[in-house]
Amino acid sequence: MARYPDLFWDDDGKAYIASAGIYLQSVDLSTGGTGQAVDIWNGTGSPHSEAPHVYKKDGWYYLLIAEGGTEPTHRVTIARSRHIFGPFESYSKNPILTNSSKNWWGVALATRGGPNWEIYHMGGGTVLFPAKWEKDQWPVLESVRGHMKGPQPRPNKNVPGSGAWVGSGDVVNFEPGSQLPKHFVHWRPPPNRAVDYSISPKAHRYSMGLKASVANLTASAGYQPTDGQTFVARRQAHTRFQFSIDISVSLTRPSQESGLSVFLTSHQHITLSLFMPQNSRKGPQMRLQTIAFGKPNITAPDTVMMSIPKP
Repeated sequence: MARYPDLFWDDDGKAYIASAGIYLQSVDLSTGGTGQAVDIWNGTGSPHSEAPHVYKKDGWYYLLIAEGGTEPTHRVTIARSRHIFGPFESYSKNPILTNSSKNWWGVALATRGGPNWEIYHMGGGTVLFPAKWEKDQWPVLESVRGHMKGPQPRPNKNVPGSGAWVGSGDVVNFEPGSQLPKHFVHWRPPPNRAVDYSISPKAHRYSMGLKASVANLTASAGYQPTDGQTFVARRQAHTRFQFSIDISVSLTRPSQESGLSVFLTSHQHITLSLFMPQNSRKGPQMRLQTIAFGKPNITAPDTVMMSIPKP
């Protein structure tokens, strides 16, 4: 199965699918039939050549790809050819980020750093930046900086769609008859959203009931993504913000847990939870835990356990 496929229509009406590898094949959109996949470019030497896009400009076929996976060496490179199936000539000033011209723009995946560049708790963000692409020339990109200038359209909120604006605050009371907000997300498929997430159940109006899953956020060696995970979240839109939740939970068995998380992946997250320790005579405890697997240069703080504060 092709990964990261992209459709390209040539001037003669023929369509092609470009996919990771980097492979290109013709496609008949009326039947779905495809031609033989041809390896058209190996990139510039970084691993994981993927996410290809084909553009035609000034008689050239430009092939834009991503390399390096999601690691720090992630890059965007470009090549061109006079023929759709190559051979493709690599740009001598690779890597670049994307193609653009005049008031066109480049788009890049970036991270938001804190005091240390490795602190990227908000994950990847999309960055828009100016670029130039003169006739018969290679695209030239401006450096991505914290403050940038360029032509922008006037703000316009008269657009289709429903739900909250990205970056707006939320007050969610789970009123009877309401649904889980559309901008709330899961990590891995939920076990059974219709059954395991109940909005304003009869015994607990104005609340959301969650049925616990076996796996916690870190999961375990035998965990499969299809097993599901009871977790619902809102994407972080600001570096600094205030939030609160009300939790009502009954913990009766060791290792049961319920709480909140600042979550990036199963290997990097912070949790503040009500937790039932093994062989605990004091009952549930409050636990603050930082998980930082795969970050050899970062030492995670020690886990903190304390009695649950009384109201």
